[in-house]
Amino acid sequence: MRRGTLVRDRGAEGRRRFFPPERQGKGTAMATPARMNGEILHLWLRLLGWQIETGRDGAYSVGVGTHFQADGSTLCVGGCACNDGELALQLFEQAMLTFARVYGQAQHQLTAA
Repeated sequence: MRRGTLVRDRGAEGRRRFFPPERQGKGTAMATPARMNGEILHLWLRLLGWQIETGRDGAYSVGVGTHFQADGSTLCVGGCACNDGELALQLFEQAMLTFARVYGQAQHQLTAA
């Protein structure tokens, strides 16, 4: 038997598929949850030091993220979306853009000095 990569595919029947080495990485399907609720993006934000609070406002998901900087300042992002997955994506994108802006400014200041 040839060695390959076991890919867990928990589709409708919960079967596993085995791909031989020559098929590895060549168009293999990536299984994703049918409903993305943003848990993974929230986890990444927490790992990056963000504190995230979300809630409901009528039919909308609303949220705020804060990140405390070493110099005592606070970065804040916020969002409003139709569902939790869209809200998580908004918060994540804003957090990454905020990091890029703040650290880009700091790097510019350091190189100018």
